[in-house]
Amino acid sequence: MTTPPDPASPSAHGLVDAAHELGLIRLVVEQMSDGVVITDAQLAAPGPRIVYINPAFTRITGWEARDIIGKTPRILQGPKTDRRVIEHLRQAVRESRASDFETYNYRRNGEPYLNQWRIAPLKDAQGAVTHWVSIQRDVTERRRQEELAHVRENELAHAGRLSAMGELASGLAHELNQPLAAIANFSHGAVRRMDAPVGLSQAQVRQTLTKVADQAERAGEIIRRIRRFVVSREPQHGEFSLTESAQGVLEMIGYELRARSIDAVVTADPQTPAVFGDAVQIEQVILNLLTNAMDAVVDRPGAGRIDLRVGPAEGPSRARGARVEVVDDGAGIPDDVRDHVFEPFFTTKPNGVGVGLVISQSIVIAHRGRLDTAPNPPHGTRVSVWLPCRAV
Repeated sequence: MTTPPDPASPSAHGLVDAAHELGLIRLVVEQMSDGVVITDAQLAAPGPRIVYINPAFTRITGWEARDIIGKTPRILQGPKTDRRVIEHLRQAVRESRASDFETYNYRRNGEPYLNQWRIAPLKDAQGAVTHWVSIQRDVTERRRQEELAHVRENELAHAGRLSAMGELASGLAHELNQPLAAIANFSHGAVRRMDAPVGLSQAQVRQTLTKVADQAERAGEIIRRIRRFVVSREPQHGEFSLTESAQGVLEMIGYELRARSIDAVVTADPQTPAVFGDAVQIEQVILNLLTNAMDAVVDRPGAGRIDLRVGPAEGPSRARGARVEVVDDGAGIPDDVRDHVFEPFFTTKPNGVGVGLVISQSIVIAHRGRLDTAPNPPHGTRVSVWLPCRAV
């Protein structure tokens, strides 16, 4: 049975004596799931030496206290350890500032593991650094799972692009057929005129060949655009123009828009900054949103307009970036459906799969962006995508 505290004792009034306080702190440190390492503050070679490790550090690295106390943390380094990270660590120690790091360290048995850690100086009453404490975490498995999820997301996105191209195949074939037909007409026309009693002049030959070359370039551009969109590849991040992406997607589905008698225009603010990300994936997002907007417009009699608005915008935490909005005057999203549009395989389309918006949201989140939907009174929907203008 626990003896109740003496009402007259300091602990009974919420005060804990120093010895008990230190005991609590030791219990916390020894029961932590993260590794804890304390070194002295020696800067001269060979550098700080380990004076304490907790049991979690032993579980992570295999090093027992009796074998590692007195050694430097360099004992954890190996071939995969990023030397730039170590130099940043040394700089932080020289400047007596707390910092975060991540690189590969090595267990006692030589196995590498991805270590994520934070160091902080311990100072005495005069402000002098006496020791350094490091909180360490083995993130190898977490990173592996993140990479697997990344691969799955890329595969799903690629499948989405192939599906989109399949749905647009007839329109793309028509777009490609136009320049090919023009090439054939110009060529046959030139041959007939060359066989005529009065042949073609050099200027006329040049003019005809120029028209053929222009149409060939147009056909080539359509093929390059399709190939760029459907090829399976690792994401390629960099700065790109959101305006050019919106215009490119609009051109790619131009035949579908004309076939459905839908007017679609891009309105772009010239002050829109370049955004950071994978241009093909963002074009996939815009294509998905445009496809949804086309279906919504067709579903409402009298509708027939889609606006793509591109401009600068602030995002989460007032981060600088750009926004593209797809605004339609279609049937809109019913209230009972709005909360489910980002659920996998949820769809209101008879032949829909229900992954377009899910893929789009996944891509935008991976770009540290945001995707929102809202009504567009009196009819229609506004879907907006915000993207950062630099890596975050």
